[in-house]
Parts: sequence; C-alpha cells; structure tokens
Amino acid sequence: MSLRRPVLAAALAVVLVATASHARAAGSSARGNEPDRAVVQRAPGRGDAPFAVLLADDLEAPIGRTQRPAPALTIEQGARLGRARALRVAGQLGPARDSLARILATVPHHPDVLTELALVHSARRDWRSIEQLARAERMAMRDSLVLVTEFVESLERSNRPRDAAQAVIEAWIVAPDVGAWAAGTMRRLAAEEHSVSALLRAAAAARPGRPDLVRSAARLEWDHGDPRAALALLAGAERPDGTPLRWTVAEEMLGARGAPDSLAAVEVLLDLAADTRRNEAHRLAAAHRVVAVARRSGGERSSAPRVARALGDLPPERWGGPLVIAVARGLRAGGLRDEARRLLASAGASGQADPQLALERALEELRAGADERVLADFAAHATASPEAGFRYAEALFFAGRPDSALAWYGRVSRDAGAEHTGAALERMYLIEDADPRSALPAFGRLAWQEWREEPKAALDEAVKRGNEILRKFEAANMS
Repeated sequence: MSLRRPVLAAALAVVLVATASHARAAGSSARGNEPDRAVVQRAPGRGDAPFAVLLADDLEAPIGRTQRPAPALTIEQGARLGRARALRVAGQLGPARDSLARILATVPHHPDVLTELALVHSARRDWRSIEQLARAERMAMRDSLVLVTEFVESLERSNRPRDAAQAVIEAWIVAPDVGAWAAGTMRRLAAEEHSVSALLRAAAAARPGRPDLVRSAARLEWDHGDPRAALALLAGAERPDGTPLRWTVAEEMLGARGAPDSLAAVEVLLDLAADTRRNEAHRLAAAHRVVAVARRSGGERSSAPRVARALGDLPPERWGGPLVIAVARGLRAGGLRDEARRLLASAGASGQADPQLALERALEELRAGADERVLADFAAHATASPEAGFRYAEALFFAGRPDSALAWYGRVSRDAGAEHTGAALERMYLIEDADPRSALPAFGRLAWQEWREEPKAALDEAVKRGNEILRKFEAANMS
C-alpha cells in the first residue's frame, strides 16, 4: 500500500502530464536539461503522503536533448512517464527506476525517458550509474548531446575534469546554442585541471569559423597566464573583412567592469592596434579605445608609449588630431618630452590645418620658454576657441606681460560656461589687485615653472625672488 498512496495523490496530474508530453515530444531536441523544481507538501498527520498536487511546471515530463528529433511518445507511454516522475518526486526512487526501465523496454533510447532515469540516479546520488547509462546510450545512439549535462556532472563528481571537458566540447561542437552552459562549465573545469584548456584550444584551432569556441579558449589561456597564446588564437580566427574578433572580445571584457578584465581588454586592443595585417581604421579605433580606457583609469602615462609603438608604422598625421594630442600628453606626463615633441612635429609635417593640434604644438614650445616666436604662434590661433584664447593669455602672463594677458583673460571670462572661465577670473583678480604691480613679471615666471610641472624650479625661483625682495628691504632700511 505504500506505493499506492503517492501514486493516487498524483493521479489527477498524470493525464495532463501525458498529454503535454505527447505534444512536446516532436520538438524535444530544442531544449536542454534544467534542474527540476519539484515542490511537494506533506499532509499533517498523514505520514509521507503528498498533500498538495505538484505545481504545473513540476508536472512536466523532462525533455532530453538529442542531435536528431526523437519519436513522439504515445499517450499511454507519456502517462507512464508521468507516473514515474510522480514517484520520483514523492521520493519513491526504486519504483520510479523500475517503471522507467519498463518504458525503455518498449521505447529504447528515448531521450525523455533516459533523462528522467538520470534524474532518479541523481536523486540517489548514484553517479556511477549515471556515467554508465550516459556512456552506453551516447555510444549506442552516436549522439554527443544525449544526457550530456548529467554525464558531465557524474564525471565531475568522480573527480575526472578532463573527461568531463571532452564531453562538453563534443556537445558544444554539434550544438552551438549550449555555449553559455559550455563556456561556464569549461572555466570551472579548467580551474580544477589546467590541461583542460589544451583540449579547448585544440578544438578552437581546428575550427576558426567558430568564434564562440575561440573566445572561450582564449579566455582560458588568459586565466592561466598565457596572454600570447590567447592573442594568437583570437588573431588566427579573424577574417580580413568584418569586425575583428579581438575588438569584440575586448568590448566583452570591458563590459564586465572588473579591473583584471579591463587590463586584459587593453592588452587585446593594443595587439589589434599593432597588427599591420588589419586595416588602418580598425587599428586606429583600437588605439582610441585604449586611450579612452586609460583616461578613465588614470593610466595615460603607461599606455601612451605603448600606443605610440603600436602605431609606429603609421604616419602621425593619419592618426587624427585627438589621438595625437592624447598620446603626446601621456608621453609628456610620463617624462618622455622629447618623444612627445617629435610626435607633435611629425603630425604637423603635412601642413594640414588642425587648430587643436597647432595649439598643442604651441603649448609644447611654451614649455621651453615664452619668447616672441611662441607668442606669435599662440596669437595666430587665439581666436579659434575659448581654450586657445586662455592659453594665449597664459603665455602672455608667463612672458611678463600682465596687462596684455589681462585683456585676453577678460575675453575668455565673458563665457560663463566655458571650461577655463574660472581660471581666467582668478588671474584677472590677481593682476588687478597686485601690489606692487612690479612683482607681476616675477610671479608670472613662477607660475610658468609650476605650469610646466617643475616644482623644484618653481621653488628655486620663489626663493630667489624672496631673497631679492629681502635685500631691497634691508637696503632701504639701512639708508
């Protein structure tokens, strides 16, 4: 009688299960095997008898994946499968297993029945039986998808990650839509056994037309500290036309928003920027992306020399003004001032009129000194933008011409929303309130030293001017 009570309690659901199973069987190859969400409530005071009928989703018969469509179960066979599942959910694992064995005698190798039987073994934690069942059925059906998730789990439970990885790869090759499960499983298995990455690397190298395999294999190589192998895999799978795979992978890494992923993305993008086999547009786009990432993370100093080397074969005038300026500033911030100067000079060698680039070259010259030639360069571009006007005013102030600088600071300050309005107003107040005004040229020299990031020189200048003032003060008192 112990068997009849759970069977009778689930009897109301069996007809629905059988009908649904029959209707779904023709499309059974379209779904994967997901863990069951069985919910059974117990009736108070009635021992182990199920009190509530299973939820609708829980009454659905399992659907097994195959490479070929499985034949539809008859209504009777579907009903028997539903009863077996009700037994499993009720905890009657032995009777459920026996019932499924009888169904398989009438419909051998049916994936839905096999999947239910594997679930029974899983509930019993009988991983050995799952492995034997899966291995025998996969071989008999010559099908890499049959019971693949259950087979992989049993191999993992038996501490055989390499065998599990091989099963994952075989399924992934024939069914690309299992990629999300397969990629996650491979990363987990590779963390247990490093040799797993070699299996996926070989499969990806043999199938360059499968970017999903290549991306996952490259990710495993990266996880294991071999970026060269990862980059070689990605580059080898790219086609001459279309978006480079390295660009896609780098964007995915940046989307993860983790520091290690961002660092890896920069390496991938730099590799693409340096690849002379790719067209110029792709290389320059990768370089721009590196600069943008470095600006967000404060890594301009370290990234600028690498971008310059990656694009070393391309004339700087073809980089575009914004990229040249960004790299030049990064080089300068990293102490590579001669390299920055040469880059800016090369970018202007073609004679193309780029006001922003011309302004940057003038700023570079200003670092050497605010002489007449530098002031003339600034004056030629001072009206091009509010920034150009502000920079010209600064150059005049540094050169010891506070009155001329005041006029240009005033022009810049008229635009309340401009970037340099606040700094211009601050300079105006300083010049107008200076007492004595004769000290302004010396202060301009000190401000120039600070602007060119020479703190020691600025300090020396301040000490020098302070000593001069002190000597004049002492001389006046003595007289």
